[in-house]
Amino acid sequence: METLWSLASLFKKAKKELKDMRLDEVLLRDDRASQPTASSVAAGTLYFVTDEDVIEQSNGSSWLAYSGTGDAVVGPASATDNAIVRYDGTTGKLAQDSGITIADGATGTLAGSNSGDVTLAGTPDYITIAGQVITRGAVDLTADVSGVLPVANGGTGVSSNLGVIRTSTVTLTNAQILSLPTVPVTVIPAPGAGLINMPLWYMLKADFSGGAYTNIHASGYASFAWAGIPTLASGYIANDASTTPALTRASTFFGTATNWYHILYPLVFDTDPTTNEWGVFPSIFAVGDIDNELLWLQFNNNGAGNLTGGNAANTLKVVTYYTVEPI
Repeated sequence: METLWSLASLFKKAKKELKDMRLDEVLLRDDRASQPTASSVAAGTLYFVTDEDVIEQSNGSSWLAYSGTGDAVVGPASATDNAIVRYDGTTGKLAQDSGITIADGATGTLAGSNSGDVTLAGTPDYITIAGQVITRGAVDLTADVSGVLPVANGGTGVSSNLGVIRTSTVTLTNAQILSLPTVPVTVIPAPGAGLINMPLWYMLKADFSGGAYTNIHASGYASFAWAGIPTLASGYIANDASTTPALTRASTFFGTATNWYHILYPLVFDTDPTTNEWGVFPSIFAVGDIDNELLWLQFNNNGAGNLTGGNAANTLKVVTYYTVEPI
């Protein structure tokens, strides 16, 4: 009798607790077709799907698989492979797919559009970030560097590069040499508006041992000139048209199968300001004519056309020493 009384007491107590919980609201049972929408029942409601033998729990908006333990975290029915799990809401019981993945292996990497986690201070246009990729571009010494850039770092070591002696090296191929009578080759780029290139001297290294050039006119000449006024030479490499001072003849410089070193000092003025000889500036010219003009190497063959001959291995290295000056 005592045992029966105890069982009756426990049953009565359990019945009261179930009544207090309103079991009809937290535990539903039917087939899949009869399952109500998750939003139409209280969050936390359980539903036993009779034709599938599974239990699902509503989170207030969708039905999720139910683990059967009170402290379990409930996740979605499916998820992205390798995705990081994150909480849905503040209950600590609901999990969701983050969409951010970690690759397999001991050295996995994150993937996903979460660049908002990392920001770049200032406006460094040579560094950009997109997703998980940070790209480092070239540094513009004019736009990205302020103050004085030391010589050791590729700068001039002074606050202004005007008046600083610079060098420019250009090596002509055989094809470029042959085309010089019609296609000049730039040796100093244009300096910018309000500035002029002032060549100091040139060093030329000609490797013509592969073959001499032919079809050189008797009065042909090679010279450096400003592109805007090609008749205004800053110095002649070789000239067959003049003998004062004694010049290296174009027919000798280009027409001999040998290697040459040739140094030209264009700031050595000649006593005759009307001539354009080796190492000579014309002493009178309009400064505006050479404003922002590049300097090129040209060959005047006086109507004889292009040079001929040469060799595919021939080269002409031109090193120009110059300054940039304001007008």
